[in-house]
Amino acid sequence: MQFIIPINEVVDGGSQTCHVVETGSINPRVNKRKLQTYFLGQGVPRAQLKRVMKAFGFWGKALKGVKTDETTESVTPTP
Repeated sequence: MQFIIPINEVVDGGSQTCHVVETGSINPRVNKRKLQTYFLGQGVPRAQLKRVMKAFGFWGKALKGVKTDETTESVTPTP
């Protein structure tokens, strides 16, 4: 499953930088752990992980992928 994390805002019709975190799983626990590892690597303090993940919409049902035939679709909300 892929999670798309926007890094900057679009300014004057410019481009937006996004990081893509590929978890390779539809298991919510695995997805949460890999996202936590990503955010810790980006400098988010451990005490703020839950707040940051909720702000990006990566909480609850958003961590569970949808299995369809051969592909896994992301349910990542768009801000």
